[in-house]
Amino acid sequence: MPRIGIGLGNNIVERSGSFDADYQAVLNYAISIGATLPSSGQQTKQNQLLLDLKSAGIWSRLDTFAMFATDGSSSFALIDWKRLVTYTAVNSPTFSTNGGFTGNGTSSHINTNFNPFSGGFNYVRDNASRSFWVDNRGTTGQIFEGLVNANSNGTFNDNTTAHQINSGTNMLLTAVNMASDGFKSINRTSGTAISIFNDTTQSTGIATSAGLGNGNQVILRRNALYGANDSIARTAPVAAGRKNMNQAPAALPKRPTSSKLARFLTAATAGLIASFSACARVKPSSIS
Repeated sequence: MPRIGIGLGNNIVERSGSFDADYQAVLNYAISIGATLPSSGQQTKQNQLLLDLKSAGIWSRLDTFAMFATDGSSSFALIDWKRLVTYTAVNSPTFSTNGGFTGNGTSSHINTNFNPFSGGFNYVRDNASRSFWVDNRGTTGQIFEGLVNANSNGTFNDNTTAHQINSGTNMLLTAVNMASDGFKSINRTSGTAISIFNDTTQSTGIATSAGLGNGNQVILRRNALYGANDSIARTAPVAAGRKNMNQAPAALPKRPTSSKLARFLTAATAGLIASFSACARVKPSSIS
């Protein structure tokens, strides 16, 4: 069926029926807030990514999801595809076209405006996940993501016991290394058990849950800590997760196709991507 674009300049979308209804809703929302849409080719790839997430059983389990790497505007990059609201870029993190956002290590970050305490449908105390993709991890020891006002959630670019998910002040009994580029996922599978993926390497840990933190999830920040300017440079899809199947995913190429990304997320989070998920990086050119 021929595709007929409508709109002006970069705000060109396919006619209704060419795209999945949920992706079309993202484009419609973007136009309503004055965001510049991605190119038509990238729209096709993003639509396919959403279809693959649905096919893999992931989409319905998300509470929040965003795609930072885009050739649209920064306003488009900040759209939450699930809730049709926008994340907030605080203190001007640097946006790079087809890259994403970069923090300054002192104040700039992304506020998802998602509070797992009050806004998490899938993300619950003892069955929750946050997942993201790191393309340029930068300085060891920096924070990847966490809560804006507490230390009960957070992941670090480090080999540490400080990775937390609904953990209150409780730390892991043994250190887990997340200091690399690639896929990251922290999953709470019970009141005591935590599973962490550092790309394709899975580690299990023990840390007693202590309830849901009552504060917004933020990227490149946790409480008073901020990610350095290259700690999560050019981050991309942001999602939300649930329980993991404790099954190591197959190796994922550095530039995954949308179907491979969906399969990877399914294996790594298996029903998990249901609630929050921090920041993921997938180059639009690789989503095909």
